[in-house]
Amino acid sequence: MTTFASPAFFARRNIHYGWVVAAITFVTMLATAGALGAPGVMLRPLEAEFG
Repeated sequence: MTTFASPAFFARRNIHYGWVVAAITFVTMLATAGALGAPGVMLRPLEAEFG
């Protein structure tokens, strides 16, 4: 079974695998915050348009 990114791949490039996990976590949290905040941003224009 192959994985998306193996620790050996990053070890050859001298990147600690913990940084990869931290980066994936950061991007996931950023996307989640954007998805949860989007309705609040769109609410006022929709209210103005449709009453």
